[in-house]
Amino acid sequence: MEISNLINEYTQWLKQEITFAKTGDFYEITTPFLDMNNDYIQIYTKLSDDDIYMTDDGYTLQVLLSNGLRISGKRKELLDYIVKQYGFSISKNLEITGSCALRDFPLSKHLFVQCIMKVNDLFMVKKSTKIESIFLDDVTDFFTQKNIMASEQVSIIGKTGYSHSYDFIFARTKNHPERLCNAINNPDKSHINNAIFSWIDTKENRKPDSQLILIVNDLDKRIPGSLEKATQSYDINMIQWTDRNSKKSLDLLAS
Repeated sequence: MEISNLINEYTQWLKQEITFAKTGDFYEITTPFLDMNNDYIQIYTKLSDDDIYMTDDGYTLQVLLSNGLRISGKRKELLDYIVKQYGFSISKNLEITGSCALRDFPLSKHLFVQCIMKVNDLFMVKKSTKIESIFLDDVTDFFTQKNIMASEQVSIIGKTGYSHSYDFIFARTKNHPERLCNAINNPDKSHINNAIFSWIDTKENRKPDSQLILIVNDLDKRIPGSLEKATQSYDINMIQWTDRNSKKSLDLLAS
């Protein structure tokens, strides 16, 4: 199947699965993407003559706080940076918010949902432990220990015009093609499917031999074979965290 057909099928699926309802002055938009509680991600929009205001109503960070996350110091800096990277901000009452022109709403809505998913994945902590570890920090520290060189936090425009964020990019060298890389703390079906679509869209605008590497956290649960098979179907390289020191994994990340 042609890549363009896959993209069209995906965007058509999104259109069919997204629902909305009027709530006072706002429209509540329910997406098919799941948050850390396996609830559908919802955003709230308010229309004016010139632009559209978007908010998550504070739900994203309140859920993380209720699950034991403390947002301070470097963690707060990283949170602000990630949200700003997508073009949004955090209000004093911990809402993720943003505005856009009416004509830019499809792209901005896409980025808003991606932002919420990224924050959910980065900062998710388990109720069963008091240890708060950000998986992206662990990956970055691992790169430093192994002298693995990569640029951090890049955004790339895909064929659809959507912008996709990647945690790392490895420059093309004599021995290796360009490689994009994302760290996924909670490698469930929703996050993996989102990574696949982002890659399908991104790959169309990169050199033919460009690759994607997903580094996934398998410390708390085994990665289902169905998700491994799905990534393999699109020539995506998956490195499970417990296998990061293997020769195969290190070769994928080498300069």
